[in-house]
Amino acid sequence: KDAYRSRFEKLEAYTWGDFLDDRSIRDPSIGDWKESTRKKTGQVAFRMLSDVGFLKSTRSRELQRVVIRRELKVLLEKHNKQRIDQCMEVSSLTQ
Repeated sequence: KDAYRSRFEKLEAYTWGDFLDDRSIRDPSIGDWKESTRKKTGQVAFRMLSDVGFLKSTRSRELQRVVIRRELKVLLEKHNKQRIDQCMEVSSLTQ
């Protein structure tokens, strides 16, 4: 979300570590993760972002503009998932 708001062109590799450091405040057990676990979960997270179209590829990590279909927005609202909608909507801030 911060990368879209800051109009970054891509996610740098260190952003995953920064994200985990931030989240470890809420969940201290994250601070106990082995480096290999931190790295693997980052690979999975970047793959997921790529698979759904937020990143051009896991290699380049270039941010893509994503258009959220109205039907999805209605479905998220119906199931009280506004937070997910808000997170996805930030991608429209680019371009």
